[in-house]
Amino acid sequence: MSDHKRSLPRSLWWSAGSVVLMVVGAFGPWASVADLVTVHGTDGASDGWIVVGAAAVAVIAMLFYRRQRRWLLVLPLLAGIAGAATTAYDISNANELASSELFGSIVSVEWGIYVALAGSISLALSSLGLMFERRGRAGAPSELPSGA
Repeated sequence: MSDHKRSLPRSLWWSAGSVVLMVVGAFGPWASVADLVTVHGTDGASDGWIVVGAAAVAVIAMLFYRRQRRWLLVLPLLAGIAGAATTAYDISNANELASSELFGSIVSVEWGIYVALAGSISLALSSLGLMFERRGRAGAPSELPSGA
């Protein structure tokens, strides 16, 4: 394994994968109406754009945190929380609509919103891991002895 790959924290890779899930989910279908109309997370001014924006903030923060700006690690955590709150709220609204007498049988929640939710929660958790991993590295020696 190269030194460059070894120097990148595992939680950074986890965070990167979480961001990908957020974006894929944001562009995916969030709801369907009577199996005729599918609403994607980014249709018009939909909340999927909030998830995409949160993912972008997380990526920018992760790109610059390695330059001794540890406070930037808070931004991916907040982005994950914002994405999770947005998607959870929309799932709740869609489920309320689906359980109503008027729209109950024609509205259904689709896979995209669940992928965006999972990616957002995963980003928040991986950001916490990145904070702890970074803190542990700060006090750890840069190289282990060859016999260890």
